[in-house]
Amino acid sequence: SRFITHLRYFIVRQETNQPPQQMDDSLKELIQDRYMKSYACGLIIKEMLKREFNWKVTEDELVFLVIHIERITKEHQKNN
Repeated sequence: SRFITHLRYFIVRQETNQPPQQMDDSLKELIQDRYMKSYACGLIIKEMLKREFNWKVTEDELVFLVIHIERITKEHQKNN
């Protein structure tokens, strides 16, 4: 449900051109380095959203997305 909530706010920000909350650069780097597979997935989603909807996904928004992807992936692995 947290992921769905994030997506709802993400869509609202895209439709209203509101920037996401700013994130510390060192935290962004940590997330990118630690969760490489989820980051790669996030980049694919970012490119798809640009291509399909002409949405600009900021680096901060990408990192929030990666955090959710990683959490969902870990929960799925734990339940299987």
